Amino acid sequence: MIKTNKKDQIIVSTLLSLVQDGICFLSPELEVLYQNPAMQYWYESAKEPCGKKCYSLYQGRTTPCENCPAQRAMRSGKAEEQEVLFVKGSRRSGWQKVFCAPVYGEDGQIELIVEYVRNLTDERNAVLSAELVESQNHALTDLLKQREEDYRRQEQRRTESINQSISSILRYLRATLDSHSYDLISRQLELLKESMGGPSPEHLLSGQELSIARYIANGYMSKEIADRMSLSKKTVDYHRSNIRKKLELSSKDDLRQALLAYFSKMGISPLE
Repeated sequence: MIKTNKKDQIIVSTLLSLVQDGICFLSPELEVLYQNPAMQYWYESAKEPCGKKCYSLYQGRTTPCENCPAQRAMRSGKAEEQEVLFVKGSRRSGWQKVFCAPVYGEDGQIELIVEYVRNLTDERNAVLSAELVESQNHALTDLLKQREEDYRRQEQRRTESINQSISSILRYLRATLDSHSYDLISRQLELLKESMGGPSPEHLLSGQELSIARYIANGYMSKEIADRMSLSKKTVDYHRSNIRKKLELSSKDDLRQALLAYFSKMGISPLE
């Protein structure tokens, strides 16, 4: 081991004891020469490390770990790292990232390996939670898209059915009425077909789109709308895009002004 005087050893030991991440020094034979309190806290078996191999002390193994970063560091002569499963007792406790760096002596040979261990459990759990939320958002978005498609198909079938019915009536009336009466009734039926053929004002936007549209018309931003409606910002932005499409707006059109005009035209209150 690298020689230092007693005072330096005390200073280094004190500093390392304050570090919350795990630190230990290994010999080239992987014997544990030193470990800070964090290592002792993580591994109950690490109370008496003297003369024990790291894989035996920390992992309960009889042979080195697969793809051992300490052995790789000795072979490459440079720092190596590895993510490992952290097991405390008989239960899996999380994940750690192990960094191993070689330390050279005066003769140019590796005298020890410094192993630095960082707990990744909270970071991994945060990533998994974010992935779960993202997956749920994708599922919700897909469901909303499917409902929109179903609604459009229903409206198309409804319009086609109305048109077929009115066309049948007109063919019958043409054969039975005089031209003046037929023209009068046919114009009335055409007006009826136009009024029934397209979606009604309250159905042009879905219920959730209408709620979001009211917030937009009142000057709320997507993040504010998402917080108020307990939705993700991505879901709100998806609805904003659909609203633009249904109102046939370009990217340059002011959505808020267009919605205020839409509410006025349709006789719908813009208040939430």
